[in-house]
Amino acid sequence: MFFMRFVVKKINCRQNETRLKLKARVLSFYSNKKDATDTEGKKPMNVHKLNLLDFEKVNTLLEGFNKSTGFVTAILDFDGNVLLKSGWRQICTEFHRINPETAKKCTISDTELAGKMPEGETYHFYKCLNGLIDVSVPVVINGEHIANLFSGQFFFEEPDISFFKKQAEKYGFDEDKYLAALKNVPFVSR
Repeated sequence: MFFMRFVVKKINCRQNETRLKLKARVLSFYSNKKDATDTEGKKPMNVHKLNLLDFEKVNTLLEGFNKSTGFVTAILDFDGNVLLKSGWRQICTEFHRINPETAKKCTISDTELAGKMPEGETYHFYKCLNGLIDVSVPVVINGEHIANLFSGQFFFEEPDISFFKKQAEKYGFDEDKYLAALKNVPFVSR
């Protein structure tokens, strides 16, 4: 998980390197918008902090990491909205994220499961509700958790093929194409 720590540090470094530019962006943002609140009105959302990220540069970093390692990446907000992504697996892009029911499972995995990071940990492994392993790392700016960096869409061990056959049947996926996409999901050692 060296990369995850590297990206978070790199994001923080980019913030420091472009302090004047970011200060202007923040001042502009605050003059034009008020803090949003979540759907239940409980706490302010960190939408303004997301504006501090240079998405073009971060995307270049994520794409380069994907091309050099084969690992997929994404940055998502707390509502599960994909802000950036690189190299996602076919099983996710053509099946899980397309079907409304499995896409809902993706959102739950990206928000609720990803949010169960033990206190003091810097990353969290979990099995998504569609059966793949994901890793979540908080993106922190000035001590404030503003989004999550994800990698994943892999297995630690041989997948339970019967689980995926049942999913194909339940959600109406072409079983042959779905299982072919499954075969392209890599194995990674812990």
